[in-house]
Amino acid sequence: MTEFNFNDIDYKMTDNWKDLTFGQWFKIQQLIRKSRLIQLPPIIESLEMISILCNIEDDSLDEIPYELHIELSTVINQITKQLTNFDEQKWKNITKTVYNVNGKNYSFNSNGTFTAAEMYDIEVYSTQLQNNQITEEEHLLKIASSIIRGAYEETTESGTKYWKLLKKNMMDITSIENDIMSMNCLWISSVVNFFFDGKSNNKKTTKLYTLKKS
Repeated sequence: MTEFNFNDIDYKMTDNWKDLTFGQWFKIQQLIRKSRLIQLPPIIESLEMISILCNIEDDSLDEIPYELHIELSTVINQITKQLTNFDEQKWKNITKTVYNVNGKNYSFNSNGTFTAAEMYDIEVYSTQLQNNQITEEEHLLKIASSIIRGAYEETTESGTKYWKLLKKNMMDITSIENDIMSMNCLWISSVVNFFFDGKSNNKKTTKLYTLKKS
């Protein structure tokens, strides 16, 4: 993290792409799209990027000194460079199968297979994407919320512990999407790629998602 102080407030700014939350990545994609549509001045775009990387929802950082803005802009350039030169294979490695966020545990089917209900949802989302009804980042969020479920620990008669997934109809999709926003973007991308890159048992393939600028 890059730390700085402004108006007697300490800020922490994400300075490595692998540390981004999915919510930060989601907002960055939205910012890139907005910048292209309305041609945001570079300094305005970078100020918004700084706010995203600092998890600031308002415009409180718009008044930072220009010298500090230049310094923080180097962090943005660093992240952009990392993103451009990432090793795709590393982004596909799942380092953990259970993710704890906001006091809740989440996991996925480690066999990489879809239920019929999940496949139905995914095909609906893919159609929405093709018809420009949702953006690519919204598409990824919806797919992730379909295959990532709440999980709880169970114990077999022999004393072996394992994680069991909640049934889909017991889950609040809005709650899942909100929690996914707080998860690491690398983990989300890795899980989704696990289901679609041929490592799983799925016969159906779809567009691979790697976290890159659209």
